[in-house]
Amino acid sequence: MNITYYIRNDNKEYNEFCSSATIELTKDNKTYYAGSQWGHHTPSNCINFVNTNCDQLPLQDWINSLGYEVVITEID
Repeated sequence: MNITYYIRNDNKEYNEFCSSATIELTKDNKTYYAGSQWGHHTPSNCINFVNTNCDQLPLQDWINSLGYEVVITEID
C-alpha cells in the first residue's frame, strides 16, 4: 500500500491530507513529530517526508534511518 511518512517540528493541525504528526520523536536533544497518511502526498512544513510502500519500508525503519528515536511515554 502506498503511504506518505513525514516529520515536522510541531504537532499542529494542518488543513491538508497530512493533517497532523502525533508520534513524538527526539534527535540531537530536540523534539520532532512524525505522521503518516495513506497515498502519495507532499505535506507542507516538513523537515522530511517520503512516499513509499508500507510493506517495503515500515515507518519505524524510516525514522531510525534518519537518526530519530521514538519517545515512549508511560500511561498511568
